[in-house]
Amino acid sequence: MNLNLQTKAVIGVNGLIVLVCICMGIIGYRSASESFDVPLLMKVRSNVNSIVEILDYKYPGDWQIEGNELYKGKTKINDNNDLVDSLGKVCEGHVTIFQNDTRVATTVKKEDGQRSTGTKVSEQVGNEVLKGGKNYIGKAMVVGKPYKSAYEPIKDGNGKIIGMVFVGLS
Repeated sequence: MNLNLQTKAVIGVNGLIVLVCICMGIIGYRSASESFDVPLLMKVRSNVNSIVEILDYKYPGDWQIEGNELYKGKTKINDNNDLVDSLGKVCEGHVTIFQNDTRVATTVKKEDGQRSTGTKVSEQVGNEVLKGGKNYIGKAMVVGKPYKSAYEPIKDGNGKIIGMVFVGLS
């Protein structure tokens, strides 16, 4: 089949238009998905602050580790599913309370449907929150799934970091 120069030019221009449209679509999709991240990250930041305030109000007293269990005042936190479930409803997301780097109470479940207590935080988040003493706001892999996340350190009465609170939206 022998194509004349005009037909070849039309095919070439059409191919170029299709390529430009595909590139614009990819750029538009990335921009849109990134713009959705900002409000979600603002929400998890606000949620973790609210959860910490609720814990301080509802359970007076210092955070502490007694034996090998985490307490807020006189309330035992380890395996306190009612506590994290109620907090999860308040923030319409997932809530985890960590003793050091280990989940001791959580709404996050593993694939088998069991709560993911006993699992560890990622090294990146642990370094920033537990070692660095900073809040972490951003994307995090939680038990193998991506979440928009906020983590805040938990300090005992002496100011030592002994855990953290997590709020996440999947």
